[in-house]
Amino acid sequence: MEYEANISPELKLQILSRDAFKCTNCAAGVPDIYLGVQSLYPGQPDENHPTNLRTLCVSCLNASQGRRIIDSLSFIEERKAQLEQMLSEKYGFRMFFKQQANEIIKYVNNLLRPDFLLDRTETFRIERTVYRFGFITVLDVLEDAYYDKIKIKNGVITLESKILFVRAISAYSYISCLPGVEQALKYVVDGCRKHFGKSYEHQVKARLRNYVDYLRKYGYNEDWIEQDLREDVSRHVWSYSRISIFERWLLNHCKELILVKSPKRQ
Repeated sequence: MEYEANISPELKLQILSRDAFKCTNCAAGVPDIYLGVQSLYPGQPDENHPTNLRTLCVSCLNASQGRRIIDSLSFIEERKAQLEQMLSEKYGFRMFFKQQANEIIKYVNNLLRPDFLLDRTETFRIERTVYRFGFITVLDVLEDAYYDKIKIKNGVITLESKILFVRAISAYSYISCLPGVEQALKYVVDGCRKHFGKSYEHQVKARLRNYVDYLRKYGYNEDWIEQDLREDVSRHVWSYSRISIFERWLLNHCKELILVKSPKRQ
């Protein structure tokens, strides 16, 4: 099918399973309707990255294209196959992820001992994080989250830092799954929030997204944009005392890049 021509059957199954065999737009699911997978950013280099793919039902897929691209009656056999796959994997996946989550929970409890153990709500949060982002992703961010958030006072982990640590596991896992440019944007926005204050966060995020959109429009590739955000843009965040001066610099920087290197810098 044209709308998912570059999505392999294995990747499609992975996305359907991740989204619990339900449409992410209207929540319709197997066996009531046929499900397909659509990229949020078609034509981009990372269009088929799992974080950029979503499950949609036949009605929402047709609506998103503004035309009928799928006739649900044509996919009766595939709908049956999706149902069989969901039923066969539902129990197996649940047990598999449960085992993986238990290993992460044991590791986190060992990091917190003897001062704390995870409570029921925190345990559930970590289970959901493992299910959403995968065992390896969560394992990779655990130590960063621990050293960034945990505070020791009088030889004991503080309760506040323990809570922040558990929340950071989910946040760090989410960030690590983002495409490179999105990670770099988050890095710059975090720097702006720390330097200029939280009240400017949404304003800065909007300016930076416009900046990235203009660079993409004029042919800058994703690797170059990521490097520019992490190095040049983030450095200038700390060079100015007021947000208005930084925004003025960002605008001028964007104009210079477009004029000097338009249309492409590969």
